[in-house]
Amino acid sequence: MPHENRRAALPKDSAEIVLRCDTSHNRRWKCEAEVEITLRRHGGYGFFVSDYTYVHKFPFSANETDFEWRDNSSISWKTLAKPNAIDDKIIVDIKNRIIHLEKGAPIADTAK
Repeated sequence: MPHENRRAALPKDSAEIVLRCDTSHNRRWKCEAEVEITLRRHGGYGFFVSDYTYVHKFPFSANETDFEWRDNSSISWKTLAKPNAIDDKIIVDIKNRIIHLEKGAPIADTAK
């Protein structure tokens, strides 16, 4: 689904997680990574509204023309509120593990 259509379909109490590769865009490059999302809750960790420890991993592949990662689901803040929140805060841990990275020669001289 196109990104703009997905945003319009999200519930009002939801959020979309978007990660962007920050690299020099004056050269060809590509990156493969794994994005790990964990939701911290009372009694341990869980993903979204599960009651058990669970870490969700997403593959992520990017290059100079497509450098954003978007979760295919959304996080609803209403379902994460009490009694699951710790000290009334919603804590989401996001970890990136780079699997493969390639960089080409610079396309333009950035020193000029």
